[in-house]
Amino acid sequence: MLNLLTPELVRDLPQYLVNCQTHEGGMAATSVLVPTDQTFAGLSGNHTGAPVGEAHGGYTSCGLASYFFLQGCPGLSDTRKLNFEACLRWAAQTQAFPIEGGGFRGRTNKLVDGCYIWWCGGLFPLLEAMIVPETSDLQQCPDFCDREALQEYILLASQDQPPAEYEGGLRDKPGMAPDMYHTHYVLSGLSVGQHKPRHSRDEIRKLTDHFQTPYFATCMLGATEREDEALQRMKGVYARTLGWEFYPRDKLIVGRPENEVGYVNPVLNVKHSAVQQVMNYFYHQEL
Repeated sequence: MLNLLTPELVRDLPQYLVNCQTHEGGMAATSVLVPTDQTFAGLSGNHTGAPVGEAHGGYTSCGLASYFFLQGCPGLSDTRKLNFEACLRWAAQTQAFPIEGGGFRGRTNKLVDGCYIWWCGGLFPLLEAMIVPETSDLQQCPDFCDREALQEYILLASQDQPPAEYEGGLRDKPGMAPDMYHTHYVLSGLSVGQHKPRHSRDEIRKLTDHFQTPYFATCMLGATEREDEALQRMKGVYARTLGWEFYPRDKLIVGRPENEVGYVNPVLNVKHSAVQQVMNYFYHQEL
């Protein structure tokens, strides 16, 4: 958002993120180097990475959003890629059955928790954008989760029944007290479930074509980066981060119309209009 990204800051980061993906398809907290020959002790031989721990909704959300974000940076492609189909399968399986309320769990065989409505439910717009081929119509892509059940869990389980008149807030599950953390992530997940944001190639092209070349004294350049390379990097990050559309035909509001909440940016989990304002300022685009 702040236009501080340089190649040095993210060198080898895509490969690190790929190494965090587990056999389940989600991502673990970190990865470690694993030797493939006997010269590993001095880090001079061949080595690869392996995930540490099990797939987790929070780590997958942060890792996938970072990987998605970096795809807008030229020169960061790797021979190994995240397995998006495996990640999608894992994310879809984190949604609970109706008897469990239709919420999401953060790990295999765990109980549902309201915050994972964002950590896991918020993965689907990113996965859709990276899986669907360039030639396909994103508007024809089906739902990857039960959006109605997602909202019902929020309205019936994350909220007191009947809602306390003056308390407010949202919670992990019935029996738990509401708190700011769960209120934030539950509402973010509610936004994604209601509006189904789509990464629009038309919007990305429009943002790229209308990108105004800033005064380069205000730009952050890498140590060996030319100005034209920095401009391409800025364009890619700016357009890819803001290139989301919220189509009325995709809207699904469970319950009363006043249950509708605003749009969040699926990459940054911040109100989309606020992300636009901040990035326009730091990327020196007209407000």
